[in-house]
Amino acid sequence: MAVINMHQTTQTDTYVAMTTRQSKHINPAMTVSERAAKRAFDIVVSSIVLFLVLPVLAVVALAIKLTSEGPVLFK
Repeated sequence: MAVINMHQTTQTDTYVAMTTRQSKHINPAMTVSERAAKRAFDIVVSSIVLFLVLPVLAVVALAIKLTSEGPVLFK
């Protein structure tokens, strides 16, 4: 984490810091059910993507194993 000397900051630094903090709170008023629905959606979509990418990763691992003498993953 960078430490900023308050005597050396510029207006641009202050503006960036303020807008960065504000952009994190675009919609802070999500209800519990909305947060639960978003969490469930995130888990379902990431699981689908994982299962779609898994065969590609298996093929790459097999190709590495067949073409090199060492292990697929470095130790």
